Amino acid sequence: KNIREYDLFSLRKRISVVLQDVFLFQGTIMENITLRDESISRESVIDAAKQIGAHAFIESLPNQYDFVVNERGNNLSVGQRQLISFVRAMVFNPDILILDEATSGLDPIMRDEMLDVFLEFVQEENHSILLSSHITSDLEKVADYITFIHNGKLIMTVSKNDLVYNYAVMR
Repeated sequence: KNIREYDLFSLRKRISVVLQDVFLFQGTIMENITLRDESISRESVIDAAKQIGAHAFIESLPNQYDFVVNERGNNLSVGQRQLISFVRAMVFNPDILILDEATSGLDPIMRDEMLDVFLEFVQEENHSILLSSHITSDLEKVADYITFIHNGKLIMTVSKNDLVYNYAVMR
């Protein structure tokens, strides 16, 4: 279906985005995850946090999910802010998850764990992930197809298997 045929509000409700630079506003962890959407239950937030692996760190904070985050999240580490943004994306149960360099600030172990969670999410729910990354191991782990863009222009799209095969032959 042509994307222009969708109602913009309906389309936006089906997409979650996690960026490299996370924006958190002054408010509680819960408010930052739910974006103050009262239809999202505390239980679903906790379930998403457990799935992402953020629950333990949130539970260790004073007031836990009611811990007050400073503007831009400057009272949390970069990794903690990133985990909150992953939980935020997952709690909305999107059809399309856009990860724009979202794992680049994570250590390799945490990055692999996050990619495993997202891969499981896609396989269980038949969702799609659009992953923008300069980290080739991210692409190898989750991509079915890889699209190369240079200076805003589409260069090519290949299946991961074709790309790996062609690379091996060229070597």
